[in-house]
Amino acid sequence: MPAISLLFLAIQFLISIVVYYLAKKYDSPSPSLAGGLVFLLGFALILVLDTVIGLFVVQSLIIFIYLLRLRFDRNPSVSA
Repeated sequence: MPAISLLFLAIQFLISIVVYYLAKKYDSPSPSLAGGLVFLLGFALILVLDTVIGLFVVQSLIIFIYLLRLRFDRNPSVSA
């Protein structure tokens, strides 16, 4: 998961740079504020998505283990 977060963070940084230069190009009163706010909002979204993805993975593993256990409990091994 940390690798995905770092990738998202790098992409968000690039998006913020693009927003900064576009705001500068179109004579925005504060291009650094626009770039910074886009970065902060994107970072908050990354934290939320990372949490959601992490919870989804954990829940999927729990369900998978539960289904495997049901399968093996229903079909006991025949050895005797």
